[in-house]
Amino acid sequence: MIEDNFTFSQKSFDMIMCPSTFDLLEGTARSSKSTSVMFKLGLMIEQSKQNQFFIAGTTAVVARRNLIDNKNGFLEQFKGCVKEGTNPRYGSHLLFIDSKGMQKIIYIFGFKDKARWKTVLGSTVGGGVIDEINIADMDFINEIYRALASVDNFWIGATLNPDNPDKEIYKRLINKSRPLKKYLNDIPHSILKELAKEKPIPNAIYWHFNFNDNPAMTPDKVNRFKQMYPADSFFFASKILGLRGVVEGVIFGKYLSNALFSKSINEFIGGKTQTIDEIDFDMINARHVKYLIGVDLGGNQGDKKGTTMQFTGIKRGYNGVDLIDHHIVKATEANDIVIEIADKIQEWYVQIQNKSSFDEVYIDGYGAVGMLLPTIRKRLIAIGLNLKVRLSVKFGSLETQKKVADKAPVGDRLSRMMLLLLLIHQKKIRFKNTKIMHTVMDALKTLVYAEDGLPLDNNQLAMDIYDAVCYTITPFASKLNENIVGNDI
Repeated sequence: MIEDNFTFSQKSFDMIMCPSTFDLLEGTARSSKSTSVMFKLGLMIEQSKQNQFFIAGTTAVVARRNLIDNKNGFLEQFKGCVKEGTNPRYGSHLLFIDSKGMQKIIYIFGFKDKARWKTVLGSTVGGGVIDEINIADMDFINEIYRALASVDNFWIGATLNPDNPDKEIYKRLINKSRPLKKYLNDIPHSILKELAKEKPIPNAIYWHFNFNDNPAMTPDKVNRFKQMYPADSFFFASKILGLRGVVEGVIFGKYLSNALFSKSINEFIGGKTQTIDEIDFDMINARHVKYLIGVDLGGNQGDKKGTTMQFTGIKRGYNGVDLIDHHIVKATEANDIVIEIADKIQEWYVQIQNKSSFDEVYIDGYGAVGMLLPTIRKRLIAIGLNLKVRLSVKFGSLETQKKVADKAPVGDRLSRMMLLLLLIHQKKIRFKNTKIMHTVMDALKTLVYAEDGLPLDNNQLAMDIYDAVCYTITPFASKLNENIVGNDI
């Protein structure tokens, strides 16, 4: 069950007990939206006569991470009543045993998996939870309406951080919900005006959650969380203030103006005082716990040099990142590209004093260029380097990577962007003071938001550089997050 010291706020209790059809929970991060809505899902499943339900997120992996497997998630909340399903016919799913001994199925899927959700919603479902509904496919939302049209006493819960108010989902559903009078003062005036624009749906309730609605968020934790994002960024407005808005402009540009470059320092080395770059000094003295190489394979054709390589050190204690060197591959023929990549990896590898601290080479490729991976492995062995080479970790863990296809799911792409933004804002990322690393910084400064709130990808070199940098950070995302912002917020 939920941890003994866990408590719901009064607003959460009111939401859980409200006899609603739709519950739309919008608001800040860390405000107990997900925990509350999942607890209501369990109670609804217990009381329902239906035997099929769903939990949906950007992907099934993200839905599990945000709602099911996390601390105080669904598995903890209803321990003893819910367990992992094992029938391969149902795909990713849970089994819920109600108080009468009836077994009920909870399907888990992502918005982008159209074949999956069409199959689930093609049958009779009693309801479910939609995580991050603001980025859900509208075809999926339409199918939800169709699937529930003939179901008595259905219930849908949905969570979201505030987003672009012009998105269709606001007009189609969210703004058609209405708040309880008791909580009108908790809702930003700008959002109340948006709600008033649409005719209400019966029994659709709007809830705006903030830090005060999570008893675990002490004033110290709130203040620490507020320091995570730049005060003038979209993410501060959305996740800290709970305001809707439009993501626009450069992502990292203004914050990189204060980024840290390594300095030349005078140190006593080898019996005499020498001038040395401080990152080189840290490498000599084994002040990095891990070294990683990230490679973003692209089509090197004409003027487009699409294959880039990043060499990164993770600081001791996982409390920061050093971007040591970068390389833009000049070769254009496949065999020459492989040779150039392997030679550069060898050049970087020999710089590492403690070879056991070298983690792996993480490579991302698509289509035909992805077939270069085994060739790169063979080339490294041929030149005497028996190193681990594997597909890049898009975000979080290798387990996550195994469950996603060519491109990272939207949730993971957003997470890695925010991790890099956090590292920059907290001055926990340091660039080596070389010409190529100034080029890397200049490239990051040019990245702008696309309509979906992610970096605009026009197959430009700056995006390839960004990807290679990310591939050397994301394998240790959880440890970096714990040691930079704390694991109790």
